[in-house]
Amino acid sequence: MNTKGTYITLLLAILLGGYFVVFETDMLGMAESSRRDRERRGEVSSPSAGKAFDALDGITTDDIASLDIRQGDAPAVTITRTGDADSSWQQTAPATFAMQTWSMDELLNDAIGLRYTSRIKPSELSPATAGLEPAKAQLRISGKHNDESFTHTLHFGRTVAAGRAYLRIDDNPTIYVVNDRLHKRLNQPVSDLRSKSLATITPGSVQHISLVRGDEKVELTQDAGIWRMIAPRVGRADRAKAEELVNAISYASVAEFIEDAPASLARFGLDKPAAILTLHQTTITEEDERTYKLAIGNPTDLSKEHYFAMWQDVPVVFTLGKSTFEKLRMPAEDMASRKLVEVSAGNVQQVAINRRTGTLVFVKNNGAWSFGDPEPDYSIDGSRVKELIKELTTLQAASIDTRDSPKLAKPDVTLTITAGGDEHVLHLNLVGEEYRVRLTGETFTKLVPAEKLEWVNKNALFFRDRTILNVPPEDITGLKLRRSGPHAASYSFARDKNGAWQTDGHDTAAVNRLLGFFTPLRATEWGPWKASADQPGQVNVTISLRDGNSRQFMLLDPSAHAAAMDDVDTDFRIEPDLTALLLSELRDRAVLKFDVDQIASIGIGNNVVSRSTDGTFTGDWGRDIDEAKAGALFDTISGLKVEHWLQTASPAGDRLALQVNTRDSRSRLLKLWQADNGKAIGQVDDGPYFTLPADVYAKLTAGVLAASEK
Repeated sequence: MNTKGTYITLLLAILLGGYFVVFETDMLGMAESSRRDRERRGEVSSPSAGKAFDALDGITTDDIASLDIRQGDAPAVTITRTGDADSSWQQTAPATFAMQTWSMDELLNDAIGLRYTSRIKPSELSPATAGLEPAKAQLRISGKHNDESFTHTLHFGRTVAAGRAYLRIDDNPTIYVVNDRLHKRLNQPVSDLRSKSLATITPGSVQHISLVRGDEKVELTQDAGIWRMIAPRVGRADRAKAEELVNAISYASVAEFIEDAPASLARFGLDKPAAILTLHQTTITEEDERTYKLAIGNPTDLSKEHYFAMWQDVPVVFTLGKSTFEKLRMPAEDMASRKLVEVSAGNVQQVAINRRTGTLVFVKNNGAWSFGDPEPDYSIDGSRVKELIKELTTLQAASIDTRDSPKLAKPDVTLTITAGGDEHVLHLNLVGEEYRVRLTGETFTKLVPAEKLEWVNKNALFFRDRTILNVPPEDITGLKLRRSGPHAASYSFARDKNGAWQTDGHDTAAVNRLLGFFTPLRATEWGPWKASADQPGQVNVTISLRDGNSRQFMLLDPSAHAAAMDDVDTDFRIEPDLTALLLSELRDRAVLKFDVDQIASIGIGNNVVSRSTDGTFTGDWGRDIDEAKAGALFDTISGLKVEHWLQTASPAGDRLALQVNTRDSRSRLLKLWQADNGKAIGQVDDGPYFTLPADVYAKLTAGVLAASEK
């Protein structure tokens, strides 16, 4: 078509549209003029604008029990109230589907609140011209008002200019002019009135879940809040995962209604759905039993953001978002509980560990744990048993194997947990770096890293009471420590007549920490360990008690933290902090007892670096000072503490001397050597020699000149 032809066609369309607007407006105007003429002649009453229909007078939405909607030649749609007046609405024909309560309320309020502004006789306006023969749509409402049944049918005609439309009610031939709001509402698909939510289901009320995906069928059952899987394997199910399946329906929201009663479900993938979820619900009585069924078919397009679905086997196709479909793709193994055993730690009364090397049994009586038969000749560490049971009742498998598998070989370990009178038997097979665990009554296997269950192979000694010395602190009256090796020393501490510990000349804080380790003294692990009696670093401690007795403690192997007690039949490990303390210097380690503000200057060889009262540093050799290094030097010297005091003679080799001058005109000479073994050795004035930590020696010998001045 050429440009001229296009303009002509457009002009004709505008003229034709204008004709219809003028025609309809004129038609209404003539009808309104005729009505006013008849009013003047007394032939009709003069209604006020927005007059109610007598047939609908007094009817409320609560009176309406059902309604039928017919749109053109389409089959009538029947919608029925379910239950009381405030309950929900449901489409019952030609398909069954829940309706949105608020949408239904709006529709019914518009219907019974309908008002007309004009009445026209059929002789003045042809019903066919008004679009009433046949009607564009019909709405029939039925119910009971004041104990009398009623049925009224609204016939909807054409909509015209100025937001008005034609309507007839029941068999009355009069044509009414009304607001076109209800006309527009009925011109929309009835599916717009449907609920976008499928159902609200409480997970606790669901007793059975069936999920079919092709040839795979997963079934879960629930009793008293406990979920079990009965297919494809048998065992305890994960409650959260079961509830996630229930919520797949509860939280599902229809994105779009596609088609009612389609000729073929195959084009939607609903003839052989990708997933079918069925929930069986029981609430209070058998009459409350309900079954919910959701089928999901193909994705609507390549983006796979939405999927075709069908509800309750009703042939109404709609779409759901991919989140619902993803929930139904959950692997069966994810639905199985990963906990090894579903019992509370507080309810466990007995644990039996049966291994090929023997059996170990723990029994709880009156809240206290003890060894069962066979019972060793030492007491149990109840705290360690509690730790074991806590681990056992909370441990979760790394993964689940729900596939068919051959019968497991004879278990390496069998755990029997007795709780609440019930026995829960776990069979453990070690395969590589993991245990394959199966609970009696379950047919799937739980895979657990071997390190998580390493205690199952521990002997009774592992659970032995680890208390070595358990006396009140006030019952220890004296402590003597003798240490051999490179830092040989002998210390003796006692209480005075008032019960206070005498620590003069010693590191009081270190002594108090040492006493704290012995009240009580606990092993971290039982031995035995073989150690040489004259091994360097061996420590012997004599502990004097108030009753006149004493106990002998020995550190056998510092590297292994291995120790022994005179009346304990087995060696044991101690905490590394106690080992370090036993090997540490317990004498007073401070050699320069003044703070940094008291130091005026430090002589380094023939040069002096001074510190002013405001904290700045200067040198007498006219070079820049590295403030950070100078600060580290002054801070390290103030309150300098030794690592160990030595009994050795003067070390050989070159030395570095630091002359420390205080603001009160005192002077101390700090001499430093680097021994052949790499140890840093120091001396203040002519006092005893001592060792220093490597990092302290590095700060003292780092120098203070700025990099650019070196």
